[in-house]
Amino acid sequence: MDPNKEANNGSEKEKEKEKVIKRRIRPNFLRYMHLERRKTDTIVVANDDTTADIKGDINLGTLVRRSQSDKTEYSAKLKEKMAPLSPLSSILASPALDPAEVRLRKMSRRSKVIQELVQTERDFLTDLELCIREVVKPLRDRQVVDVDRLFTNMETVCEVSAALLHRLQEATAERDPEALVIGEVFIQAKAALEDVYKIYCYHHDDANSLLKSYEKEEGIKQHFITCVLSLKQIYDQEGKPNLLDMGSLLIKPVQRVMKYPLLLGELWQATPSDHPDNGPLQEALTAAKIINVNINEFKRRKDIVMKYKRTEEDGGTLMGKLNKFSIHSIRKKSDRLTGYLKILTGVEPQSE
Repeated sequence: MDPNKEANNGSEKEKEKEKVIKRRIRPNFLRYMHLERRKTDTIVVANDDTTADIKGDINLGTLVRRSQSDKTEYSAKLKEKMAPLSPLSSILASPALDPAEVRLRKMSRRSKVIQELVQTERDFLTDLELCIREVVKPLRDRQVVDVDRLFTNMETVCEVSAALLHRLQEATAERDPEALVIGEVFIQAKAALEDVYKIYCYHHDDANSLLKSYEKEEGIKQHFITCVLSLKQIYDQEGKPNLLDMGSLLIKPVQRVMKYPLLLGELWQATPSDHPDNGPLQEALTAAKIINVNINEFKRRKDIVMKYKRTEEDGGTLMGKLNKFSIHSIRKKSDRLTGYLKILTGVEPQSE
């Protein structure tokens, strides 16, 4: 008998024994998990005429697994059903509610938005008044900084905000919610709002730059800290957040004018279409957006003018001239200078 064949047969038998041993020592919990996974697979009964007369136990041969596309579709529908809806969209999308119930809920939401609008305007006015009293006036009296450049026309913004709040309070004094009109208040205040906020936002970047330069001087910085601390004490007594610094005081008017379109848009969405305030609110929302667009355009033009102004100022300086050089012009000048030096040193003869 061939010894090579005997060796091959022996190695095959050893491999078979190893496979048997591995199957025997396979952990039971792995087998259990495998069986459980098979048990929980989704299956559906095949729609076949040959299985119509089968009674009793279902033959596994007549079952087919749900396809992956069916699982994906089912998962997508489940996510769609479980997705949360916004309050207004849930009201409008609910087929069970009658129009009267939908209108009632919208009016309730409208009342809350009006309260938020009035309250935030009141808080904004209070912040401005405190800033003027505790920061602007003391700094002006000490004459340590240029208050007019730093705070621009904040006092005028405060006056316009006070007038707007007064009109809002007069409008909300109406007891009948069906006759309450807010849109007209902002339509009438559009010109005044745009004038004061345009000036403030126009100078805001310069005010920030000036503030940074002032904060580098220790003496002026201490004056700022003293004023802000007195303001923080007032906020502490009233239980309001007091994470204040000079930068946060300067940014408040900018944040407020950007808030008007958001509040008016939310109020308009919560106002029924047959309410007398629906049309004025839509016009007021458009006006608030136009105010912000005009402010941005005003600032953009200023940036362009300042850019060209800096270019003209730098034109006569060495840095300005260097900035005008292109790589090509620098290379040409370098080649000319190199050739001139070669002629002077005698490396190249001067051409006739």
